Amino acid sequence: MSIWTKIFGNSQPVEAKDIGLASPELLTLFGGLPTSSGIVIGEASAAREPTAGSAIRLLAGVLATTKVHLYQRGEDGERARADSHPAEKLVANFSNSWTPAPDLRRAMMCEAVNHGVAYALVSKVRGSPRELIQLPRSAVTRTTDDATGEPSFSVSLKGGGTRRYAFSDILEIRPWGGRSLTGDGADAIARALTLADHAAKLFRNGAKPSGILKIPGRLNELAAKRISDAWTSSFGGENSGRTAVIEEGGSFEQITMSAVDAEYSASMTAAQEDVARCYGVPLTLLNHLEHATWKNPEQLALQFLQYSMLPVFESWQGALARCLLTPEERENYFFEFDLNGFAKADLATRAAAYSTLITARVLNPNEVRAKENMPGYGPAGDEYANPAISPGPAGSASEAADDGE
Repeated sequence: MSIWTKIFGNSQPVEAKDIGLASPELLTLFGGLPTSSGIVIGEASAAREPTAGSAIRLLAGVLATTKVHLYQRGEDGERARADSHPAEKLVANFSNSWTPAPDLRRAMMCEAVNHGVAYALVSKVRGSPRELIQLPRSAVTRTTDDATGEPSFSVSLKGGGTRRYAFSDILEIRPWGGRSLTGDGADAIARALTLADHAAKLFRNGAKPSGILKIPGRLNELAAKRISDAWTSSFGGENSGRTAVIEEGGSFEQITMSAVDAEYSASMTAAQEDVARCYGVPLTLLNHLEHATWKNPEQLALQFLQYSMLPVFESWQGALARCLLTPEERENYFFEFDLNGFAKADLATRAAAYSTLITARVLNPNEVRAKENMPGYGPAGDEYANPAISPGPAGSASEAADDGE
């Protein structure tokens, strides 16, 4: 039995081509990409690097926790939630019987960040979507028609063989055009891991001398080794910090932080910045607050939403519409991520915005209460009125004047 049979079962390969032992395709298959530092970076090693791991969790977490719903456009231009459509249940509740929709989005987003693409099978009954089931990336082969450019997919089956699916039957997530953020940032991640590994080895056993032990007189090699071993066993590693008693005129001189130490710290910060830059995440969102002020984290968070996450949301919305809606349904139905939750952390800003929108008669009070998951307070809340110049629901200005007479 060949190694390929052991990995993929008895299925026949869809495409055969020669690859060398140093080919990035082969290294990617076994979970990593080569870097100039010699470290192979894959999904596991990237997650182990603190900055990269935090960035991956943040991107996947934001995508998973941002609610997405299916909406229908009315003839008057207004939109309403399409709660009765089967696709709404798949994106808002459970993608299948055992997977909540946020969990599926999180898993597929992690796959897309690390490998550039993620797949899920759309199980349909008489053309209507019923389940979304994530597929192993390695089991899916994407092919494109030379004449039309239309994609199709071949999926390797566990029992052997393959099955071909149309583009409307496979949810394909390619937020960055199929490019892997982890792969593109492999050198930066490897550099950060190398620096961290160097620091760990340096301080693991107290290998870096914190000071110099001075002994008067001349020591032969045996005496110097005996004194060094005795000092290390007594005050090195876990015993660091114990009180030392030095006899025979000996002394201990502590070594202060050198320029090399300062340079290492700067190099580590630069490596972390490079990693964060590869994932498009501000360092302040990864708990690196060295340059944070009272205002800039909020602005950086908005920048992250606008420039890093909005393209991802748009990609997901298009992919969901492609495989969960028919061409006819796409005329009046659309998916949309609810971004109102990003502003809910700042109550004062949210209240001021709502007040301005009500005053300008862009929203009515009941619409505002719906955004806050609160019930409306009656027909009066459906009116588009400026509360600064309009009477309240209790009565009109003329009624108040009549009462005064």
